Amino acid sequence: MGHVVCVAGQRGGAGKTTTAINLSAAFAMAEKKSLLVDCDPRGYATAGMGIDTAEVPGGLYEAMTGKIPVKDLLIDSELPFLKMLPAGIELARIETERMTEEGKEHILRDLIGDLSPSYDYITLDIASSLNLLAVNAIAASDSLIIPFQCELNALEELCRLLEILKELKEKFNRGIKIAGILFTLFDREERMAREIADAVRLHFNDMVYRTTIPKDDLVQRSCQQGKPIFLTELTSVGAQRYLELAEEFMNRWSPGVTGGENTQ
Repeated sequence: MGHVVCVAGQRGGAGKTTTAINLSAAFAMAEKKSLLVDCDPRGYATAGMGIDTAEVPGGLYEAMTGKIPVKDLLIDSELPFLKMLPAGIELARIETERMTEEGKEHILRDLIGDLSPSYDYITLDIASSLNLLAVNAIAASDSLIIPFQCELNALEELCRLLEILKELKEKFNRGIKIAGILFTLFDREERMAREIADAVRLHFNDMVYRTTIPKDDLVQRSCQQGKPIFLTELTSVGAQRYLELAEEFMNRWSPGVTGGENTQ
């Protein structure tokens, strides 16, 4: 069974979707069968992979509602080992259409369960708000990566997020673990960023990844071009760091191997 990792955060603009795209692509670069699932109705990951929802038969909404078999919705990427399940604005309808349905928090888990044997890693990108889709993703995942931008008040927000995740774990997925806190858009030249990073490392210790993702305009530009960084700037610092992140993750979370920290 493949390992399902959710990229989650309570603050927008911290590189969450960029990380989901490039981490899933880095798995593929390591020749691991990788699937990226866009769980956000805004479709940022879908656009970041260069997919026009008007040109595909459907996406996660059609899969979750059973309108189209999920295998018919998977999109090939330019990387041989990477596929994607896209999303569009219609995915927001899940919130209202399934709100009163029993077991609504586990629709995605059942769907991912059918896909998991075909992949080494499945990466879920969710919205910053912890809505029903986000709860579905958390309930379906083996682990969570939390992108963290070292800004004022971010540590307090991180602590609140972890408390919320602890509650969701107790209700919907006792097996989920924190795969790590990832510093993104990190600028070592900024004193405040260094001080916040030191405080997070002191407080959370081994939960913090050794790999950090720096501020890199090339990474943002690649997403705007609809491609992972490895297809536009393979030798860039950002590309190399995402490869390092994937290696660090896989050393700890190879399929079938448990590790990491839980939310308690």
